Amino acid sequence: MHDHRTFLENPAALFCLILLDLQPEMLCRTRPLLLLLSHHKVSSTTRISSSLFQQAFYETPKNFFCSSDRSTTSSSRLFSSSSTDSNNINMAKGGSIVRASDKIGIKQLFDDDSSTYTYLLWDPDTKDAVVVDPVDIQVDRDITAANELGLNLVYGVNTHAHADHITGTWLLKQKIKGLQSVISEASKAKADIHIHHGDRIVFGSRYIEARATPGHTEGCLSYVADDQSFVLTGDALLIMGCGRTDFQGGSAETLYESVHSQIFSLPDGTIVYPAHDYKGRTQSSVGDEKENNPRLGSGKTKAEYVEIMANLNLNYPKHIDVAVPANLRCGAPDV
Repeated sequence: MHDHRTFLENPAALFCLILLDLQPEMLCRTRPLLLLLSHHKVSSTTRISSSLFQQAFYETPKNFFCSSDRSTTSSSRLFSSSSTDSNNINMAKGGSIVRASDKIGIKQLFDDDSSTYTYLLWDPDTKDAVVVDPVDIQVDRDITAANELGLNLVYGVNTHAHADHITGTWLLKQKIKGLQSVISEASKAKADIHIHHGDRIVFGSRYIEARATPGHTEGCLSYVADDQSFVLTGDALLIMGCGRTDFQGGSAETLYESVHSQIFSLPDGTIVYPAHDYKGRTQSSVGDEKENNPRLGSGKTKAEYVEIMANLNLNYPKHIDVAVPANLRCGAPDV
């Protein structure tokens, strides 16, 4: 067997080794290494330490529990690893991969009627996955996308009780054995698992961490990737905008504080994935929103933001009287 450390000074040679000389069962460990090399923009003269190589090539993080510092109703089930035939997650039918890495993969899906983004998140090693903000009429699409990626959906998660569409979590539970629904306890909505600020939703060896971001509604959560590379902001922070604050216990003062303390405190390079966009945009960044968001960024004070929100004069949401009651039932029919 080759001593892989002899290739550390020459990534090109290492790449040839990976392509030509590794056993098939080792190939699932090469993609993290290639991404690591790409991330560090190495050249043929770059030196890579043995410890860094071992981290990318050999180490497999252990599975762990969904838990927080306090006692909650969160699941205490340890996820079992699922096997995978391939780590090629760069291409898939039915939608575009907006981010894939050796840590968390993301597939972003769009519902035209409500302009809602649904997200599939998964551990590339185990293929355990969660779906965030599913829409009821798009559940079959989401399941098809998950199957094409070889994913094992374990959780259906909502950022809050939406007012513009009915969640697909109840339908997902009917179609996928063992899937559990997740939402904040503050939302007062039904779910298998109610979570709080700081709780982690674990899938495989990866997780997203809940951050309480009320203001659009009282129960809004944003979900931060374990490496802080991205955040799912729900309706709290949209691309160059934010969710409205005039219903469901909303508060402009609270939303301003939530976004500034829980989202704008993340690294500037953290990718922002919202629950909606109405102009075809798919993502932003914390730094861009801090600098350019016309409501919450650009140096706006809380008083200025509150005045902006008080003068929006928005129409009454057309689906709210149907969507909110249904979403408080986790999307279940009213029987």
